[in-house]
Amino acid sequence: MNRKILISLFVIGILALSIGWGTRSLFNDTETSSGNTFTAGTLDLKVNDNDDPNVVHVEIGPIYPGWGTGTEWGRGTYTWILKNVGNLPGLLWIEVTPMINRENGFEEPEKNAPGEDGTDTGELGAYILVAKLNIYDGNTRLRIGSPDGPEFKHGTYYLNYLGGLKLYAPSGSDLGILDPGEDEEFCLVLSLDGNVGNCIQGDSVEFDIIFHLDQIP
Repeated sequence: MNRKILISLFVIGILALSIGWGTRSLFNDTETSSGNTFTAGTLDLKVNDNDDPNVVHVEIGPIYPGWGTGTEWGRGTYTWILKNVGNLPGLLWIEVTPMINRENGFEEPEKNAPGEDGTDTGELGAYILVAKLNIYDGNTRLRIGSPDGPEFKHGTYYLNYLGGLKLYAPSGSDLGILDPGEDEEFCLVLSLDGNVGNCIQGDSVEFDIIFHLDQIP
């Protein structure tokens, strides 16, 4: 074989070997992350330090004309402390079930009263005024149906209107957000006009308030 050819083959072999060495000589490092723990957050609402179900039952009666007004102010006050005992913030809102009005008998003074329609359905919820309905702070009106819904104007509506509503803090504020460990007071104040007549005698009204705390997306 020609000497020049042998030399050429030898050079090519050396170059190929050096390329292989160069490829294998690159530095590399691999790190392993171990011991990772992922814990799901918690969302837990307590009402007056009581856990689920977060439902309070309100039954009103017997009451009388002037109850919760004037010197009687405060008799119709209901308050609950709502606290987030979880570790995630949540959106707080309330739901009121439909009113259940009961006649509870039909005595002679009630039968002859103006405004009495003679049915077996009580009228009390139609005369009790929602004098105050506050949550988060005393100056913020709640919204009906959604954070962008119409204002609930307490002092304007009667109790029957409150039944079936869902109420939220207004959109664009953090008043409806309960952070972990934070609590807020929900206050409902009711009153009965002193001029209401005998049509409510013996009547009662009852409903539930359901407190919700939803995870914030």
